[in-house]
Amino acid sequence: MERLWQDLRQGARILAHNPGFTAIAVVALALGIGPNTAIFSVVNAVLLTPPPYEAPDTLVTSMMMMRPGTAGAERYTSLSTDDFQDWRSSTRTLDRMALYSGDTLTLTGGEEPVRLNGSRVSPALFLLLHVQPMIGRAFTEAEEKPSGPRSVILSHSLWEKRFGSDRSIIGRPIMLDSNGWTVVGIMPPSFAFPNSETEYWTPLTLAPTQRSANQRLVMVVPFIARLRPGVSIQQAEAEGTALIQQIRRDYPSSGPPNANPMLHLMTLQEQLAGPLRPALVVLLAAVGFVLLIACANVANLLLARATDRARELSIRAALGAGRLRLFRQMLTESVLLSLVGGALGVLLGFWALSILPRLAPGNLPRLASIHIDDTVLLFSLLLSLVSGVLFGSVPALRLLRASTIRALKEGGQQTAAGLRIFRHSKLRSLLAIAEFALAFMLLIGAGLLANSFLRLSGQKPGYEPRGVLMMQLSLPRARYPQPQLRSAFYDQMLEQLRNLPGAQAAGLSNLMPMTPAMWRMSFDIPGRPPADSPSSVPVAGVRMISPGFFGSLATPIVDGRDLSPDDRESTEPVAMINQSLARRYFSGESAVGRQIGIAGAQRRVIGIAGDIRPQGLDSEPQPEIYIPYSQFPFMNAEGPLGSMNFIVRATGDPLALVPAVRARVKTLDPQLPVYNITTLERRISDSVAQPRFYAALLSVFAVLALVLAAVGIYGILSYHVSQCTREIGLRIALGARQGNVLGLVMLQGLTLTAMGMALGITGAWGASRFLSTLLFGITPTDPTTYIGTAGFMALIGLVGAYIPARRATSVDPIIALRCE
Repeated sequence: MERLWQDLRQGARILAHNPGFTAIAVVALALGIGPNTAIFSVVNAVLLTPPPYEAPDTLVTSMMMMRPGTAGAERYTSLSTDDFQDWRSSTRTLDRMALYSGDTLTLTGGEEPVRLNGSRVSPALFLLLHVQPMIGRAFTEAEEKPSGPRSVILSHSLWEKRFGSDRSIIGRPIMLDSNGWTVVGIMPPSFAFPNSETEYWTPLTLAPTQRSANQRLVMVVPFIARLRPGVSIQQAEAEGTALIQQIRRDYPSSGPPNANPMLHLMTLQEQLAGPLRPALVVLLAAVGFVLLIACANVANLLLARATDRARELSIRAALGAGRLRLFRQMLTESVLLSLVGGALGVLLGFWALSILPRLAPGNLPRLASIHIDDTVLLFSLLLSLVSGVLFGSVPALRLLRASTIRALKEGGQQTAAGLRIFRHSKLRSLLAIAEFALAFMLLIGAGLLANSFLRLSGQKPGYEPRGVLMMQLSLPRARYPQPQLRSAFYDQMLEQLRNLPGAQAAGLSNLMPMTPAMWRMSFDIPGRPPADSPSSVPVAGVRMISPGFFGSLATPIVDGRDLSPDDRESTEPVAMINQSLARRYFSGESAVGRQIGIAGAQRRVIGIAGDIRPQGLDSEPQPEIYIPYSQFPFMNAEGPLGSMNFIVRATGDPLALVPAVRARVKTLDPQLPVYNITTLERRISDSVAQPRFYAALLSVFAVLALVLAAVGIYGILSYHVSQCTREIGLRIALGARQGNVLGLVMLQGLTLTAMGMALGITGAWGASRFLSTLLFGITPTDPTTYIGTAGFMALIGLVGAYIPARRATSVDPIIALRCE
């Protein structure tokens, strides 16, 4: 310990006596360790930290079932509530099972109605997760029945914000959607299931299981379950698949055609973080490359100081210091340097995480829990120690191999190294080449993601998003129980919106644009032979819309006519279809005027609308059928049909219409809140937030790596020029022109750049394949990206080599020779 303390003091004195070198090295290391600290904080929170429940590895979930489709594609079907009840009653692999479904209710009784985001859950959920309310109780099994009492559990944040943390709220009713709901519990602050936006929980009621093939319930309902001790996830999958396949054979009309359904289960952690894993692994590898480049830079700096320190170490050796002691002293200096750089890097990590919530997409899971904790600090400490050993060992070993007698004779004087840099500075040249290779790989990855994002942003969604305002309204069933009342309100609301000053058109739909169809239904075409297999049965997404829907989106009607106010419940059933459905099922013939049988009714096709990308810019248009909301067969069904999305096209700024919209809603029903107000442009922007975020982050890391690599090329050439002052002076004295010297020095830099690029292309060719799941419209080996990146890297290498080369031409031969 005494020797270690002595080495630390000696290392600190040496670093303090060389403030320029120390500052450059510390900044380089901080720029390498800081991004690693920030990205590892995200990885730790999203991928490594399990959900905050007991035995989280036994919690499994499945959003839907899947089966192999034609041409290797995957098709999805829903899990019905009846299927769930059958499985729950017969399972031998799962301990408990619970359904959960998103929900929204309006809280009234205050100055303004407030729309709340909540979740309907099975009473077993809280027992399954081993979490109980901090005040009150959880739901009982009796509350799962349709005739059960209306009970609600509040989140801690809602309890604080809306009810002032009043404990006496337990047992009292609150008004939700014009109905009285009794508050039975308050959850702890840490509980946020299924997401952090959930403000309340109500019982998800289940009707008795239907046994008729035509009456089994089909709902998209995610579920969560806990594996029994000793049971694997594969065993539970096999049990569920066998049960679902048997149900489909016994009740062939209970769902979409599905000859061989398969149940896919995943852990809750995989369901939460699985989609983000590839991107986060790529970002973690990227910051790792940045750190390696920073370490190579510092190693080159240490090698540059080797000549200055050769005499010092030789004197120490002559006075009796062993090679191991000298090596330990130099390694201590390197580790001390890396610890200072690591401390500054952690500060950079704190700063980066402070701005991350403003840059990251809102759907990044556990965004609020991302912070620098003990695990991240330990990771940064280990990273600093490893970095210090990594960049300090090679220069120390190289210096200790030098001849002590030769160093004493030279007295620390510079020797002519020769202008051929790779021959006389092989190790430093290899480090510079590695820096450029790593930077080139990062720049290729950033270029691929940026190119992919530009292509994604350039996709035509099938409508004109500029000038479109969107909002949601929900009608409480207690006050609007009949379909006629609901239709009448929607008619009045549309009329109010169309008459707003500055409004061009208005329409409604049960789903916003950029949202997949809630129902995918099979349909038949009269006169066509029946399908010969389940996979060939016509299937389409079904949306409920109003007249003016396509006009408000500026989606063209390519054939036939649009819906009109005359298409009512009392008139002929009609429907519109999109181009994808017309091409697939009416190829070579006109679909307008034909009949299609869907949802128990024959409907005449009156028009064909242009294709709309349903889920996002990266999705392909799918066959869809549009039915007038006044003729919709499930208008009075339980579920989310009470929530409607209104779309208004404005002549100017669409957000300027918001106050007028709120005022018009109040005139019709003052207890209805208008919520989810946004523009269509913003919604599209949010849909590409994740690829934009990944492309931006990787671009920042690539630019940082490129700057460090360019500084490395500049540093090694500058040092080499200073070592070759005598030779340059001799060449100029013997008649060499400035252009000859300039070209000779630049050739050395461009040679290093070319070798780094050649190595980087090879590495990028293999590594870029890990980006394939993040790319859209291009391949991981896109030639345009490679060629453009190579040209840019060559330019950077040229600039990095030009400055030292220009300085070499200014050497005065008389001064250079006199110094000798």
